[in-house]
Amino acid sequence: MALLDIALARHGPLALEDEPWITPQKFGGWIERYQCAGIDSSEPPEQIKVIAAQSTIVCSTALRCLESAQRIAPGREILAGALYREAELPHSLWSRPKLPAVIWAGVFRAAWFGGFSAGAESYGEATLRARSAAQQLMVLARARGPVLMMGHGIVNLLIARQLLALGWRGPKRPSTGHWRCSRYQGS
Repeated sequence: MALLDIALARHGPLALEDEPWITPQKFGGWIERYQCAGIDSSEPPEQIKVIAAQSTIVCSTALRCLESAQRIAPGREILAGALYREAELPHSLWSRPKLPAVIWAGVFRAAWFGGFSAGAESYGEATLRARSAAQQLMVLARARGPVLMMGHGIVNLLIARQLLALGWRGPKRPSTGHWRCSRYQGS
């Protein structure tokens, strides 16, 4: 029996201006701007284009993923679904302190892994969604051959964990850099 192949890729870098220092209260607005941002004009590496040329392309419905998938596979069919969206970031209504948005993103992501969800999808809910996403990717790989999923840092990690738990082989932690991908093989 031939091995099945799923590549988990992260979208290209965002075209998003740096945010000045903000309070957690304003972090919710930053999340909304981040969610609506497209990608910058950087070119994806040739390696990801080669993998895409041989794969069914799947991606999240986020603009940054749709644009990234179109850039690596222009004119090709792209199967987009909310199942592959990034795990939501919680935030708080604290009025201080002010920190850079990227620091707040790190703080709230760490808190999320620890159980804080504050109106966002919980870690447990995201893990269940990742299991469904992994199963759907496996079904696609069986039906169509190699699959490249253009996704996000955290959801790719959660999907990778599910693939590994289901007996697939690949890196324990998928690449998190923009335009980077990690491959998983299973049967």
